Amino acid sequence: MLAGRAAQLKRRKQLVSRGVEDEGMLAELTASVGLPDVPFYVDTNATGSTGKLPPLPTDVALQLVEGEYAACGMVRAYHEHACCGKPNAKEGRDHALARGWTAPQQAFALAGHHPRETRKCNLAVCMHHRDELVGMLAMSLDKSARSCSVQAIHVALRVRGLQLPLHMWEKAKARVAEIARGKHVRIVRFSLVLACCQSQQGAHFWIHRMGWDGTEQAKQAAKEWEKGVKWKPGEYELWYTLFV
Repeated sequence: MLAGRAAQLKRRKQLVSRGVEDEGMLAELTASVGLPDVPFYVDTNATGSTGKLPPLPTDVALQLVEGEYAACGMVRAYHEHACCGKPNAKEGRDHALARGWTAPQQAFALAGHHPRETRKCNLAVCMHHRDELVGMLAMSLDKSARSCSVQAIHVALRVRGLQLPLHMWEKAKARVAEIARGKHVRIVRFSLVLACCQSQQGAHFWIHRMGWDGTEQAKQAAKEWEKGVKWKPGEYELWYTLFV
């Protein structure tokens, strides 16, 4: 665990090794790293050996919305914000792309589901920093509560390093577990298929930071990403089993 300038330098080194060269983007990506009371973990398990979540900053709030209409509406609102209020203009979409809100995620936000699936988003966890949307996790929970697909996850560049995805994931798991118990379900199987443009980085994120499992190819890609080595393109299948 690092703090202050040491954390910023470590994060900068990681980003440069992964091909980020623009100074403005590097500054944006490291701005929140190493802030007081916000630990920066350099191992592969962001929760540390104790399994406890890092503290959530006092000016960041979690919100969970349920139901297809409300969840899809929240995702569209996040998309519009990521596009600086111009989702119908190339300028707005390019702004979102430059900050990691990818083309598949943008298309998902407009449709409420990915082309490969028919179930729409019906559970979303978002993060607010003061009055601004800075994080989104979108999911589709089956009516039986036996399966759940993760459809999108993203945090704004300026708050990366605060471990916000972990907080959103834990919030979502807790709610899914509550729903499953109400239906007398004891095992919920989460799934995720990454688009090619997200595959290697996404595999590393979900396997090493979020504790998921995946195909051997996905695990190898995640391992290579950690070293800064580019891996084969392709769709990687990932999964997580929640015991209620």
